[in-house]
Amino acid sequence: MRKLYSWRQELGRVLGSGLLIGLAASGALFAERLSAGSSALAVMLQVVTLALIVHVVWRWRALRTSLPVATPLTAIVGVALGVVLAHVAVRLAGLTGPPLNETPAQLVNDAMLGGGLVLLAWSVVATRLVTRIGAAAVVGAAVLAYHATSAHWHVDAITFHELTIQQFVSMQLAGIAMGLMVFDWFLPRRAR
Repeated sequence: MRKLYSWRQELGRVLGSGLLIGLAASGALFAERLSAGSSALAVMLQVVTLALIVHVVWRWRALRTSLPVATPLTAIVGVALGVVLAHVAVRLAGLTGPPLNETPAQLVNDAMLGGGLVLLAWSVVATRLVTRIGAAAVVGAAVLAYHATSAHWHVDAITFHELTIQQFVSMQLAGIAMGLMVFDWFLPRRAR
């Protein structure tokens, strides 16, 4: 019974982490849309997001759940809840309309950023090398496909003053990946 409670507690923490990641991803995209693609804001959001993801990685390393597949899947559920909450809040506040159009394309941006952040965090936390490399490779391939096809199908491919939303998402994920590599490099061996 105690072991089951431990799993529930760990998965609850992971779900909460995913919820924060989802809220942060949607919030960053809303802020970038409202700023019409400000690169200065993008850099600031990069630093804040990296701090959040490093915190999540640190917490996930402490958990070391015996359900390895459950961790990223539970976090993805948390991300979805965070994205939904952010979009509901925007709707309830009456902020829809340009530049905060609530379209399926906006959800693709949220899913790409939130899901990518979870997989990057998992690539640092996973204990098996193949999982670590695989999670990072999935994010890299998804970013390439997302960025390469944005002009053909994505309504957010419009150019703001400095960045498109796709460039922002790609930049965020690339920056987080580099930041997590540095973080992982400096971790003591026993913490890995």
